[in-house]
Amino acid sequence: MTEILQRMLLDGGTTAHPDDALYHAFESIGAEIKVCDDPSVPFDDYYHTPRFAYLRLKVIDAFFEKGLKLLSEMILEPALTEKAFAEAKKDVVTLSANARMSAPKVAERIFYDNLFKENPGFGWLFGDVKQLERIQLKDVQDFHKKFYNPANLLLVISGNIPIEKARSLVSQYFGGIWGEAGWQPPSVTPQFQSLGATIREKMGKQQSYISVADVCAVSEDDQPALYILENIFNDRLAFNLREKQGLAYSIGMGFYKYHGAQWYRVTMGTRPENIDRAIAGIREEIRAIREATFDAEEVQKTINAMLGRRGMRRLDRVSQAYYISMEVLDGKEPEADDQEVEKLKKVTVQDVKRLAKQVFQNDNHLIVIVE
Repeated sequence: MTEILQRMLLDGGTTAHPDDALYHAFESIGAEIKVCDDPSVPFDDYYHTPRFAYLRLKVIDAFFEKGLKLLSEMILEPALTEKAFAEAKKDVVTLSANARMSAPKVAERIFYDNLFKENPGFGWLFGDVKQLERIQLKDVQDFHKKFYNPANLLLVISGNIPIEKARSLVSQYFGGIWGEAGWQPPSVTPQFQSLGATIREKMGKQQSYISVADVCAVSEDDQPALYILENIFNDRLAFNLREKQGLAYSIGMGFYKYHGAQWYRVTMGTRPENIDRAIAGIREEIRAIREATFDAEEVQKTINAMLGRRGMRRLDRVSQAYYISMEVLDGKEPEADDQEVEKLKKVTVQDVKRLAKQVFQNDNHLIVIVE
């Protein structure tokens, strides 16, 4: 339902700017407004998650107030018309149907359905087609009042506007009581299922998709070292399984956390005839990294590369606002993102080696194969 609502906020316009008038109002001040994921652009997929929905506004400082006023209209006074609903619902149903034909997306859905006792929504970003078909306009209108209320909204501004002026304008356009004040989504405490299972799904695809995963536990203090370990392991996986053995079209791994639950997941796209070798190769790489040695040069090189990429990703205001919002969403101070630089610089070889033994200590993997 959230995916439908997000599209309607822009397409349906507002009370003061109905239909296309809202888009043209943004266009007249040179603003860029983004309300949902663009499936044709893979580089912004990190925005697309069941954890949150977003409105992303980019506008020059001279039109900051006008842009903020239009944004407040979208949130407080959306038209949510029948026409916008029909178009948005059609788009989301199509995206949901397409996701069922994608091996990586099917693998993700199956993985999270089997990782958690009750999946909080991972892998189901566009929902189920049958459930989507039952949604009516009134459902979305009622949901909007709950979802968009001050207690459930995080507004992050990055720019050259003086702080006091920004606060004053935010108070002017977002102040007062609106929405179902105080409503927030139900609190979720995710619980893992017993792992060690292998699940296979046959789709008749020329390229198969594999997930190998396990749970782990890492303290907040060890997060910087975990980022370094993740990068080193990704490099080794790519070199050994893709470059040397030619097993992978694509390969990568990541560490994830959600409301206290932590896990890692290795994913690979490969040919159907290579599935068994690929899984064996991934599990061997996990065992190898657990007992691996790391030298100071490799760790320092990884730190330097991460700091370089990190700096590049935060050059523009949009990215700065995004990374600050992620820290706040995780319950940290806005300054936490800037403080991470010094923490990364302090990571040692011993930290990485200790973590490798810790997070990869078990071989009770959850394996998902879509072929």
